[in-house]
Amino acid sequence: ARGSFRSRRVAVDLAGRPACGVWWRGVACGCSQKETASARRDASSSRRAVGRDRAASDCERMENYEKGPTLGEGTFGRVFRARDRRTGRLVAIKKIRMGKAKEGVNVTAIREIKFLKELQHKNVIELIDVFPHKRNLYLVYEYMTSDLEAIIKDKANIRLKTADIKAYMQAILEGLAACHRYWIMHRDVKPNNILLGPDGQVKLADFGAGRGFGSPN
Repeated sequence: ARGSFRSRRVAVDLAGRPACGVWWRGVACGCSQKETASARRDASSSRRAVGRDRAASDCERMENYEKGPTLGEGTFGRVFRARDRRTGRLVAIKKIRMGKAKEGVNVTAIREIKFLKELQHKNVIELIDVFPHKRNLYLVYEYMTSDLEAIIKDKANIRLKTADIKAYMQAILEGLAACHRYWIMHRDVKPNNILLGPDGQVKLADFGAGRGFGSPN
């Protein structure tokens, strides 16, 4: 229509070829219909090539890890131990089945990624990498050997002293204080979400139930 910002009209370029008919601010596009179709094909081919490159990159990232035993399993996936082939470092990988949620990725996984990308603290679990592979989402964490729940239940071999309990509490509170400095509420602090390392490290994990201060999501 006359006066509209953009409209399609039958147009002929300066060489007399039929143009694509796209007008921009009253000026006809000078490209031919053949050139426009060719450009669309080139763009489509480029997108497919990018998709193939991305898929190949994701496969390479998966191949960086040598899979080990399963550590646990839940509704949306499972966690297994692995070794980084490049560094020899042990890691824990959470495999999330994306098809299990309407949105494609479970919202708890999105929260976990968001919060752990923001948090960097000695008493918060480290999220090393995130990548998709074959309709699954993989979250790579630093590997911790146990959790506080297992320590509490192992009364036959482990007896916690008052000093141990105080040390655990101090580490947990320091981790929570770091979360609160970033305006993050964990909302699921319990023994099996407090992970322990081989050298006595204490780290908060599982931020899927977390919330940002003032955010309903």
